[in-house]
Amino acid sequence: MDLLLNKSKYLFPTLILLACLVFIHMKLPKVYMAVEYPKPMIVPRKLQQSKNKPDEPSLECGEICSYEVKVEEKRKYYPYIRKTVKCGSIMKRMALNPATPKVPPRKIPAELYDAFTQNGELPNKNYWYVNDKKSISKVNREKYFSKEAIEQLIKDDKAGKIIGTYEVKEPKKSITAYKDEISNARGVVIGSQSPWLEALALSVGAKHMITLEYNNNPFLHPKITKIHPYDMAKLYANGSFQEFDFALSYSSIEHSGLGRYGDPLNPYGDLEAVAQVWCMLKPGGLFILGLPETHNETSYLQFNAMRRYGHSRLKHLTANFEVIDRFIGYERYDLQGIWVLRKSQ
Repeated sequence: MDLLLNKSKYLFPTLILLACLVFIHMKLPKVYMAVEYPKPMIVPRKLQQSKNKPDEPSLECGEICSYEVKVEEKRKYYPYIRKTVKCGSIMKRMALNPATPKVPPRKIPAELYDAFTQNGELPNKNYWYVNDKKSISKVNREKYFSKEAIEQLIKDDKAGKIIGTYEVKEPKKSITAYKDEISNARGVVIGSQSPWLEALALSVGAKHMITLEYNNNPFLHPKITKIHPYDMAKLYANGSFQEFDFALSYSSIEHSGLGRYGDPLNPYGDLEAVAQVWCMLKPGGLFILGLPETHNETSYLQFNAMRRYGHSRLKHLTANFEVIDRFIGYERYDLQGIWVLRKSQ
């Protein structure tokens, strides 16, 4: 009995000690999990967020925004270049608007100088500042962009009058020469301050025209639909886009990416714009493109007003298009060229 009592003196402290150890043991795993386990769990989620899905296009411009020439073939007017075009990415970049200045810039940003000047092949001849980021008054919209005004342009064209901002015959000549491909077809105009190109196309029987433009001036005609590039990118991405039979652009592409019209600064803006036309056209689709030219190898820039194209820039600009015709005209003593292009396969 005395022995049992002696042992009991140590039993209760021992049980209390064991209970404490069990309690501590139960708590330790929770501390361990809270400190250690979340680290490997967080990393996979971060990696997953940084990746595109296998079928989701990136925002990379790829070979279109590169001046490296991989394949160059001799042609009648200037060399032909073939580049890889990832249309999902190129069209997605229409909605990319990270660097649009509130006021068009007067100088080329230093960090973009080499890209804007094509590493010396598109030198900046002089600075020529233009600010066309402005809205049209309601009165002028009704005067120039109403259904009646556009119908009058069509009537004037059919009557043999020269219509359009530049008062030159060549746009009409080029469209008439290919009216069989334009009649009863769907077309897109790239860059349009007023709807004279649309009117020329409708005059020869185009079924419907889409105007792709940054400004918000409405063209109030049932056969013309105005679409902002951002919205066109969304249409292309969601699968509701329908390819065009032909495209038209006159004195617009040379301004792309210079900020003059409130568009994003982009040294490759003109190259991307033409690549986007390639993506929007049906196989074998027609592109009538009017540009200011030098008609020799040399190209140059007049920031922020325009680019003037020689062979050194033209071959990159019209990559993947075959030149099938050309028209030459003069505008205010400057040489303008119209290139008729066909989408290569």
